[in-house]
Amino acid sequence: MERAATLQSGEYVRLRVRDTGAGINSQALEHIFEPFYTTKCSLGGTGLGLSVVHGLVNGYGGAVGVDSVLGQGTTFDVWLPRVSDIVAADATAPNSAPRGSERVIIVDDELDVRRVASRTLEGLGYSVRVASDPIEALEILTADPVAFDLVLTDQTIYQRRAGPSHPHCT
Repeated sequence: MERAATLQSGEYVRLRVRDTGAGINSQALEHIFEPFYTTKCSLGGTGLGLSVVHGLVNGYGGAVGVDSVLGQGTTFDVWLPRVSDIVAADATAPNSAPRGSERVIIVDDELDVRRVASRTLEGLGYSVRVASDPIEALEILTADPVAFDLVLTDQTIYQRRAGPSHPHCT
């Protein structure tokens, strides 16, 4: 596998991840970095993993390459620009996170996510209410439409409730 053609000249660090699994067919390989593309419909895959990795790596000036052979496995190469010096912490960085006072409703079906998000936001001064699903959130919001300044929600919760929306997920 050659270094990704989209990279500018310079020094890069390569991380290679290889498995000896079933491999990825050519049709799926064309779409694996697209948001919400998944081949794990019945297992509840969101299709966000590889698109997030791809976006983050590209955002740092790197690239992701993939090579797969059916029946032999898949290899992912991640190239990131080499940093030669350790970057010192910015001496002007604030010692504390910005604080807020707004009212937030968090909608997520995962208890741990709700707990961490609400504790974090409450620790920063926000007033937080949580809902475990869209119906509960709608009831809360309908009861007092101006009670919140922000709705923080898990985008994939709606897809899981609605079921598969991909052509290959029937």
